[in-house]
Amino acid sequence: MELRRLGLVRQPWIVVPNHIIEQVGREAKQWYPAANVLLGSSATTAEGRRRFIAQSAASEWDMVIVPQSAFTAINVSNDVRTAYAEKQLDELRAQLQDSTVERSQKAIMRAIKAAQARLEKLMAAETKDIGLRFEESGCDYLMIDEAHMYKNKQRVCNIEELSCATAAQRAEDLSLKLDVLRERRRDEARARGVPEHAVVERVATFATGTPIANSLGELFVMQAYLRPDLLREAGVADLGDWGAAFTATHTSVEVNATGTKLRPVTRVAKFTNLPELLALTNAYTDVVTRDQVPVKLPELRTGARQIVSLKPDVEVVDFIGDLGWRAEHLDARKPQRDNILKISNDGRNASLDPRMAHLGAPEHSRAAEVAERATEVQRRLGDRQYRDRDTGELLPARGPLQLMFCDRGTPSKDPRQFTVYQAIKDELVARGMPPEAIRFVHEARNPAQLKALFAQCNRGEVSVLIGSTEKMGTGTNVQSRLAALHHVDVPWRPADLEQREGRIVRQGNQNDEIDMFLYVTESSYDTVMWQKVQAKDLFIQQMRRKEVLDSEIEDLGGGDIGAAAAEAKAIATGDPRYLRQVELDDTVRRLTALDRAHQQSVRSRDWQVTVLERAIPNKQTDIDALAPVAQAAAERGDAPHRVVVGGSTFAERTDAAAALTTACRRAYWPARTAAPRALNQSAPPSTGSRSWAPVTSPTTCCCCG
Repeated sequence: MELRRLGLVRQPWIVVPNHIIEQVGREAKQWYPAANVLLGSSATTAEGRRRFIAQSAASEWDMVIVPQSAFTAINVSNDVRTAYAEKQLDELRAQLQDSTVERSQKAIMRAIKAAQARLEKLMAAETKDIGLRFEESGCDYLMIDEAHMYKNKQRVCNIEELSCATAAQRAEDLSLKLDVLRERRRDEARARGVPEHAVVERVATFATGTPIANSLGELFVMQAYLRPDLLREAGVADLGDWGAAFTATHTSVEVNATGTKLRPVTRVAKFTNLPELLALTNAYTDVVTRDQVPVKLPELRTGARQIVSLKPDVEVVDFIGDLGWRAEHLDARKPQRDNILKISNDGRNASLDPRMAHLGAPEHSRAAEVAERATEVQRRLGDRQYRDRDTGELLPARGPLQLMFCDRGTPSKDPRQFTVYQAIKDELVARGMPPEAIRFVHEARNPAQLKALFAQCNRGEVSVLIGSTEKMGTGTNVQSRLAALHHVDVPWRPADLEQREGRIVRQGNQNDEIDMFLYVTESSYDTVMWQKVQAKDLFIQQMRRKEVLDSEIEDLGGGDIGAAAAEAKAIATGDPRYLRQVELDDTVRRLTALDRAHQQSVRSRDWQVTVLERAIPNKQTDIDALAPVAQAAAERGDAPHRVVVGGSTFAERTDAAAALTTACRRAYWPARTAAPRALNQSAPPSTGSRSWAPVTSPTTCCCCG
């Protein structure tokens, strides 16, 4: 609205996840009652999109709110799509031409073929929509909510961690539409006579709580979306150049996926030049941390997350011990039989619940512990009344809402299959909680059902809602009665942890104090997984707060197979000392390399000392020879400058230089012809003199060409 009020844009579009479009529309009218707002809640069908675009183009709107799926489905013209496809292919062909590494060339050639096929598919996928196109809708600015969902933009690089060979359609579509808006800005500027270098490509604002989900390499995507001009000015518009500037790589030999041959793989060892990378990002980034939000947010009742530790049964301990043996005896030639991913998956399943790994039921399961903690919260706050979030009236239902996040053991269509979700529900029911008050987010099959489920949560009809990070993370607004959050399993990335906890530490929560529970099985996968998530999150938070002190950091999201195998053993056995061993081995290798560099430097200095000591007598001879010249120069003082060459006197340096050059050439060629005789001369012939010293011509004259 401020951009619109200041006349910087005409019709901004706000793109939001489908299930919160009604909420955003309602809050927009609350903040700006007089604003002319177009809500695209009906644009989820082809006919609805046609009406929506026609409405957008036909009137002046202060803001247009469009659901994410509808935004991606809105067409651009075939000419624009073709131009975009050709631009991407030209960039790939340019990379192919510049590449000198055969392996990179083959990868780029594969990417070109894949890009051609993918872009043709993208072009054909949208033809079912007819009517006005995006460039005819009147939109000239985009506000993208939950922008991290667009990070899978196609990019090709010889560094594996920086590449994304399989592009997401919504990411490519967003990139295309940003290009459309930028070209429109340039056209408008040309029409006003603005020089090209002065054009302000004001086209988009991204909003996200997790711009870096797992690795710093994701920053390139955001930079390419928002400020490609800065990348061009810095000379890192190409991902390969960006990787060369901000990463240090190492190449190792690994077995391919089929185990049939070895292949070299280039991976990110660490990110470098972090202050420069941060400066590039800060030019267009505004960071607001949770403690800077000027609203009252709920605080943790105990001052910290509550860690609930569970002891594994003997059967689980033996099973995890077998995982350690498997990690040590992997056959790289037969990865289909057993591999690190299988070991890690089995370890995580056994840590969560032995029945997930086809073991027997434990004496005291994690599901039972979760249910016990949830029951305690329900007993403590069961009589509390909450107010309706819209009307402010007291709700008839009493008691809080609790969220339980679990990404594994999700509901199954097969009733005979064990799931953690059903185990938790059974335990809660056994403790007296009504079955209808316990819901799974997976019950909602479409946005309408999800909206209805969230409304029931806010009205007090649901006491426990269980779901995965993907389905219950981004955009879930059920915070009105939310009193506790349970991390039933370990999130894979810091971004997942933040999305989970962002559901409860949120404006609009009527509880001043909340509880967060972390469930960890001792000596299992959980311990090391939490350590890795914490390590990643620590640095990501430093980047966000602009508190990076070091110039480089190891890539927390990468690593070669050797390190992954050692980490898998540490995780599988639950013994962090194995992971410490990997860290110490890396430290030993780094210190060994530094020691070699130091020893080489010492040897180089010793050699230089020897050379200089040998040169001392020659230098002393030069000093003795130049002493009379120095004395003559001192006696001469400020007398007028005079050069004598071949009997002629010159006062100007330029004239003297030309005469001296000619004299040197004349002296050089005879001396070269009679080299033996010249070398035996006790003194070289005189070529000329300055006002205070003679100038002689040696056998080899540096002045001659």
